[in-house]
Amino acid sequence: MREFFLISILVIQVVFGFSQNNKKTSIQDCLLKSDIVVEAEIVGNHSFWDLQHRNIYTAFELKIITPLAGYSDKNPKLLLKGGKVDDILQIVSTSPKLEIGDKGIFMLQKLTGQNKISINTDNFYLLHNSEYSFIFLGDENQRVESADLNGFIDDTLSEIERISGKKIKNNISAPVLKSAKSTQNITGFTPKTVTAGTGTTLTINGEGFGNLQEESLVWFTNADNPYQIFSNSDFKILSWSNTQIQMVVPPEAATGKIIVEIDGVKAESSEKLTVKYNVIQQNYKPVYLTNKNNKGGYTFHLHGNVSSFSGAKEIIETSIKNWICATSVPWEIGNTLNIEHSGGETLGQASYFLESAGSSDPNEYVLSEVDIVFSNAENWCFDNSNISQQQIDFASVVLHELGHAHLIGHVNEINDLMHFSLSNGKTRDVGQNNVLCGEYIVNKSLAYKSNYFETIKINNSTPPTFSVIKIHCIQ
Repeated sequence: MREFFLISILVIQVVFGFSQNNKKTSIQDCLLKSDIVVEAEIVGNHSFWDLQHRNIYTAFELKIITPLAGYSDKNPKLLLKGGKVDDILQIVSTSPKLEIGDKGIFMLQKLTGQNKISINTDNFYLLHNSEYSFIFLGDENQRVESADLNGFIDDTLSEIERISGKKIKNNISAPVLKSAKSTQNITGFTPKTVTAGTGTTLTINGEGFGNLQEESLVWFTNADNPYQIFSNSDFKILSWSNTQIQMVVPPEAATGKIIVEIDGVKAESSEKLTVKYNVIQQNYKPVYLTNKNNKGGYTFHLHGNVSSFSGAKEIIETSIKNWICATSVPWEIGNTLNIEHSGGETLGQASYFLESAGSSDPNEYVLSEVDIVFSNAENWCFDNSNISQQQIDFASVVLHELGHAHLIGHVNEINDLMHFSLSNGKTRDVGQNNVLCGEYIVNKSLAYKSNYFETIKINNSTPPTFSVIKIHCIQ
């Protein structure tokens, strides 16, 4: 494990995710270019270090339900970057969060012999790089359905069935909302505006919820995927009565209507819950920043190849300084390094390593390392004062991925820096909600005390306040 953060611009391996990803490919092209396409269930997994001991990968064993394209005489194994080995947990902003029991559509490409992940390539696959490479069909505990967003998933599944000529057995139907048979009704909720990943309590008022939760569920919009709503039996429900539900706003919840499901029937709120920001957590436990470089926090090193892109180095350095200025996050810029690296073929990918905090709580982690990789295959704009509709703003993507290094998660407000994707010709900047989220994380980390890790140190003699701040000051 390194004691610093690395930023690089590379030709990088195919890993699909929503983080700052704008790849647009037709479903037909995806089916043709994938080695195999299957409807499958995850029945096992194991994690391991790659051949260079640089990244953790998880191999998910897939049990084929319906073969849709291509041919495999064995159940495939899907490799995704990220996983846990011993006390190190690697999380990748672009890797889908998968568990045993999950069902989905997988568009897969065979892992070649020329790779740095595993000597054994037998029946190992990577996800095809497109927005359709993985479509979640749900599981018994964490259920995911298509939200009312132009019927994206429903249309996609129908198109896959039409092209492949095969019937998807676990096809998603649109969420069944309030009907004449439903007995529950949401009359309101408080507060109207919340934050996710901070332990905020949400109170849902109404009638017909039942005196006990039993199999009933509460659903939220997914911050990582705007085409889905999600629920989980592990949500922190504080109390449940016939007229009121109190619960902790789950990490990854986003702005959208709240849904309460009783006996398989869903009733949604008339108003939308507003989620201002999302703090990255593990099992409802905060992740802490610590003093890794013995200078107060963390050191960023730019890969040598950054300088080969005119303007990129200056943008990255300015973006780091802007975050430092905005939130007092204890970062510094170090010297240039040339280290062999791999990443994910999206606009940008943040891969962060969490280390067990060494406490009695196995879910308590500290941030150990972050690698940020940008694709060199994009039509980048390094001067957003003159950006065209065919270009991607490099500065916006850099600020977004640095937000993840700050432990800030996604939101679904289209103009927010931490929105999951960025369209051609658009620009974003650090906003007040991003600063408030940074305040929360920095102050939590300042209060963290451990026998194993040093508490962060910031330049200010007192914890920072962010009621009024100039984002674009350069220290």
